[in-house]
Formats: sequence, C-alpha cells, structure tokens
Amino acid sequence: MDRPAGTDPRGRKFISVTRTDSQRALYFPDIAGKALTGAETHTSDLFPGKVSLVSVLNTRISEEHVQGFVEPVLEDWEGSPHFRYIQVSQARSDFCGGRL
Repeated sequence: MDRPAGTDPRGRKFISVTRTDSQRALYFPDIAGKALTGAETHTSDLFPGKVSLVSVLNTRISEEHVQGFVEPVLEDWEGSPHFRYIQVSQARSDFCGGRL
C-alpha cells in the first residue's frame, strides 16, 4: 500500500523514537544563557558529576505544569550533594514575530 512520504503505516506524520541509543542518552544540547546571578553560563558546564533534572519552560502555564512532575523528584533528592535541578527559561523572540 502506498502512503505519503514521511508517514508511518497508521498515517501519522510524526514517527516517535521507540528506543534511545545508550550513547546518545549521555548528551544534552549546550544552551547558553544568563544565570540568576547575571553571569553567562552554559548547560554543559552545569552537568558534570551530578544527577541533573532539567526543565525547559517558555510560559507561566508550562512552569506550573512541570512543577507537578518535578516536585516528587525534588522531595526524594532533597539535600543530596549529587543532585542539581536546572530550569531553562526560554524567552520569546521578537524576531519570529510570535509565530511558531
């Protein structure tokens, strides 16, 4: 049966990844930005030697939604020197004119 390019047998346009290669799971994109202290920072500088939970947020609603998922994890790891919670706030770019 012929189907449009880029679709799976069920007609979906997005084909999800069913398995992540263990080597690829070790990497996270290097995101540059400013820390709350005002210092320039990179995500790659924050991760080594720690268990890191990362949230990428772009709206107040997303912040509230994510909080429901991370709160139990934060309670479990509270006080651990080997844990770090990182929030990346993605600012809206005026360059794109508000379009996705």
